[in-house]
Amino acid sequence: MAGLDDLLGSLTKQAGGGEGGGLNDLLGGLLGGGSGGSSQGGGLGGLEDMLGGLLGGGASGSPGTAAKGMNVAAVAAALGPLLAKLLKGGGLSKMVQGAQASGLSSQADSWVGTGSNEAVSGQEVRGVVGDDAVDELAQNAGISHDEAADVLAKVVPQVVSGLTPDGQLPADDDLDQLVAKFGG
Repeated sequence: MAGLDDLLGSLTKQAGGGEGGGLNDLLGGLLGGGSGGSSQGGGLGGLEDMLGGLLGGGASGSPGTAAKGMNVAAVAAALGPLLAKLLKGGGLSKMVQGAQASGLSSQADSWVGTGSNEAVSGQEVRGVVGDDAVDELAQNAGISHDEAADVLAKVVPQVVSGLTPDGQLPADDDLDQLVAKFGG
């Protein structure tokens, strides 16, 4: 069963450096387990680092650092379980299909492909993940629905790209096993 092993191996190698990286860090940071922490003192680590960078906050503040007025730690805490839920049971394929059905084929193809990711707006990401996911993030993170949609518009392309380093979607069973490994 080369699929998952190859995926893990290529992502780990892609990340470089001796401290893990790749998919393990991506899912570990997103889903709250694994090796997603930062080894450099003072950094947020994992998903919080990614959110800080994506939302305009730095990774140099404390875990509660606000980015664009948001508590990054609260958003990260709410986002991990939501992403696990979205990825389970063929969710990655469903997100890509949702993007394509919403007229975002070019964007979805760029996320899965090996080049740079095309951006989507907060409004557009609703067609990818659904209004329920936006509502859940907003409620659990204590942010507005528009802010939640904007966060997902930044994170979803990164997640899809990170899970498809070779330009192909992993098998649903392989991804479910990987999500389960990180407690999702």
